[in-house]
Amino acid sequence: QPVTVANAGPNQTLCNVTSATLAANAPASGTGTWTKVSGPTAVTFTNPNNPNTTVNGLAAGVYQFQWTISNGVCASTQSTVQIQVDPQTVPGTLASPATVCATSNTGTLTLSGYTSSI
Repeated sequence: QPVTVANAGPNQTLCNVTSATLAANAPASGTGTWTKVSGPTAVTFTNPNNPNTTVNGLAAGVYQFQWTISNGVCASTQSTVQIQVDPQTVPGTLASPATVCATSNTGTLTLSGYTSSI
């Protein structure tokens, strides 16, 4: 029986997580295996042969994972999925309160706030 064509599932964009559940197709023939192609940290798979495994060790950044289905000497098939982890938004802070006099319209009030790196 020919090898099942690999489908690594949809790309995902997640916020501030350390793990994600992958969603590949289950092979009708052959065995599937997850591998990391690229990304900012080392990761582990709960079960690299499970199409819906959990990948652990994620940090902010973009990862590429490959789902490969092989069956003996038959040609294998591969598909990749991108997982993007966005960092948590940093809340802003305000400067000290200001008092404005309503009797003059020539005054200037300058507002300032926190500028985040995210």
